[in-house]
Amino acid sequence: MRNIETQVVALIASKFNVDQKRVTPDAKLEQLGADSLALVELLLLLEHKFEIDIPDEEALEIVTVQDVIDYIAWATSPTERTPTHRRPDLQL
Repeated sequence: MRNIETQVVALIASKFNVDQKRVTPDAKLEQLGADSLALVELLLLLEHKFEIDIPDEEALEIVTVQDVIDYIAWATSPTERTPTHRRPDLQL
């Protein structure tokens, strides 16, 4: 998980041109400079980098840096991901 966190923080800092020290788990993406277009671009970068798909319904629930980290960790876990295994903190 630490490796994912490091990669996510670096990617967000680079994308929004902010110091990595500002990219804390509780930082809201909007506060780091993510308008709606930048957020879509970030999600596309994450999908490409981690070879995952982030459905629109779930993307709407990604608000903080920790949300990004948690989603990537969940989406890249080796266990089969089915609706019954969906992240419990993402209520759709």
